[in-house]
Amino acid sequence: MARNDKDAPHIRAGEWVVVDPNDREAVKGELFLVQWSGGRRSVMQTTSRIVERCWNSRGEEFRNKEFWTLRSIGHALSLSDGPLHPDHLRDIIVGRVIGLFEPTFDEASLKVIGRPA
Repeated sequence: MARNDKDAPHIRAGEWVVVDPNDREAVKGELFLVQWSGGRRSVMQTTSRIVERCWNSRGEEFRNKEFWTLRSIGHALSLSDGPLHPDHLRDIIVGRVIGLFEPTFDEASLKVIGRPA
């Protein structure tokens, strides 16, 4: 459940993010729930680009390879993390965001976002 409006207008306080844990393959422009190394979770948007040349922490060089970036949503100033190797991205993705559950006093409603399941 969103505890505040930091991701508004996409996700507002009190709404529950509905995640498909079986759908963890990154797709450009989609929203995913990711879990960081410290255990904190965030909803992030995926983007990808071809990186001409870069090195990982082990000193291995990559040329003309697709890498991913995760961008925060709902902020005037977008924060991002990356470039991320596809294998690392798969390790931190919990699942694709497939909807929002917004409980009300009268009934529960489901707002579907992204592509249909």
